[in-house]
Amino acid sequence: MRIANYLTRKSVVYSMENHNNTWGGPRNKSDRISHVLPLKSREKIILAAHYAYELGLPLNRFVTINWEKAGLTDREAAEATARFIKYVADYLYTKNHKSVCCWVRENPRGGGSHVHILLHWPIKIELGKHLLNHVKKISKSPYKKGVIKTNVIKGKLGRPEFSEKLYFANLNKLVSYICKGISETDVELLGVNDQKNQGTIIGKRSGTSQKLNYKGPWRANQKYLCGKDPLFRIEFLY
Repeated sequence: MRIANYLTRKSVVYSMENHNNTWGGPRNKSDRISHVLPLKSREKIILAAHYAYELGLPLNRFVTINWEKAGLTDREAAEATARFIKYVADYLYTKNHKSVCCWVRENPRGGGSHVHILLHWPIKIELGKHLLNHVKKISKSPYKKGVIKTNVIKGKLGRPEFSEKLYFANLNKLVSYICKGISETDVELLGVNDQKNQGTIIGKRSGTSQKLNYKGPWRANQKYLCGKDPLFRIEFLY
């Protein structure tokens, strides 16, 4: 199995286990409020995105849903996101496929409450109309331009032009992008300067599929080194 090393230009080892930066209170409350993405959550997303590849379920689609444009409040967006992810899993199950994803909600000033989702979607199954119809069903309002955007992660598996190097280069950029809402303290700690405040979120801010919450040797052997430009780089050891 592959082992991913997270490297920085400064070559400084940073252990996430020694950093306690999470919001207080029960984690299962739907009305909890967070202002930043904790490093613990960032770590979880980074690991999950790469472990999905190990499972043969590479995250090959990038989906952004602007719930505010769909007519929902940020509080409603939490439930809407959960319903959307469940729909994807249920739909693919009917097609005898497994579903995995990572997601982060954001609510920046002027950007509206929205969610970024990295998900695995089988190449041979049409994507667009299924997701669009379900967003309309959740919002219970006519579709507006710009509510949902989907992009293919280049270098994906299942295509003749598949390139592992290209795939991970693009995956890393997207993981870095959705993990940008960390605190100013963590920005300084990690030595990055391209992170931006992503607003206050009501309810769960981020998550990963249960299948990706691996806690065995593969996870235990990771060393986390965080840096700037790129935020992190993956190298595979065999």
